[in-house]
Amino acid sequence: MTFILPVKQLDEDYLRFKQGLISNKLAGLFQEQKGHYIEFKKELTIQNLYLVSFIVSMTQIHAAAKYFANSGIIGPDKPDRLIIDDSDSMRTKHMRVFTTNEGDGYYALLFQELTKQNYSNVMESF
Repeated sequence: MTFILPVKQLDEDYLRFKQGLISNKLAGLFQEQKGHYIEFKKELTIQNLYLVSFIVSMTQIHAAAKYFANSGIIGPDKPDRLIIDDSDSMRTKHMRVFTTNEGDGYYALLFQELTKQNYSNVMESF
């Protein structure tokens, strides 16, 4: 399984979290890439972040999820959430779109560089 963790910056807290995850053999680091958090309510806002993908074996998925939950690395704000995905379907050049809890808008994680050309495509998606 792939754990995708959007983080705002690769700071000391994140690096400690990552080292603990690897040291405890809960996951192997797969990829750290720049991505974007996009929120569309009354207007479109885009925030840069890192999309970090960890590969977790099925035998360790419960322990790894518990480690993520107890680490404090996933904050209450929307960009800091964990996505668990089948690693066979993990694609890096796509956008994942979700509805907000309030039901009054959408947010998305964009797994590709946000150029002028695909900015228009993002706008059309919403």
